Amino acid sequence: MEGALMAESRERFETYPYEPGAPAESRLQDPTPASLQPRRIVPPPPPPKPPGIGRRVVLFGAAGVVAVGLAGAVALGPLAHYSDPVPIATASPAIPDDEDGLEVSYAMLDTSYGSMDIEVPADWTVDSEGSFLQLSHEQGMLSARGPERVTATAEGLAREADYLRDGFDPGDGEALVVDESDNRLTVLVQTRAGHFGGEPATEHVTLLADPDPDTERSLVISWVTVDAAKDPTGQARGMDRQLQRQFENY
Repeated sequence: MEGALMAESRERFETYPYEPGAPAESRLQDPTPASLQPRRIVPPPPPPKPPGIGRRVVLFGAAGVVAVGLAGAVALGPLAHYSDPVPIATASPAIPDDEDGLEVSYAMLDTSYGSMDIEVPADWTVDSEGSFLQLSHEQGMLSARGPERVTATAEGLAREADYLRDGFDPGDGEALVVDESDNRLTVLVQTRAGHFGGEPATEHVTLLADPDPDTERSLVISWVTVDAAKDPTGQARGMDRQLQRQFENY
């Protein structure tokens, strides 16, 4: 009897949920093996490759690198040799010009109380320097010296004029002497007409002396130019003034 009850009880056991009308055999079956297989995960596809760089682009890129390198070398070229010594061109000093636009040189006169330098125009020749200064021109002459002793009189001036005269023919006319002395210096000027190189010319002789007997400082300047030669006359007068101004400054 017990066995009959157990068999009946087994037959009445149902799975949950209950499905009426379904065969008992299907309700008691295990799931098929296919439904228990693991899910296969497919990896995502790789990202698309960037477009390839063609041969032309590579060549252009190499050319650009070379160009940039050359530009850098040119730009850095001066800096690369910055520490090298750079030769500096030295120009010879310019020779000053006279009022007529001609080049000038210099001449020196030595005296017992000092030396004097004057500018000499290019068309004048320095024949003598030192204690006796003489300059020559085709149309004139200039001479100067600082005598040790000279009388500040018309006679003393005439003697000095004869001593310095060169190339000038005074003719038969008398000399004109003018006293231009002031409270600082004794100044006598002699002017005489004549000829130079066969042409009418005028001679100018100036005597400058310090009235102080203890100094014995004096200067004689003689110049002559052809009357028609305006440029040489102006140049000779300018050199005469240079000498006089330097004498006044001693």
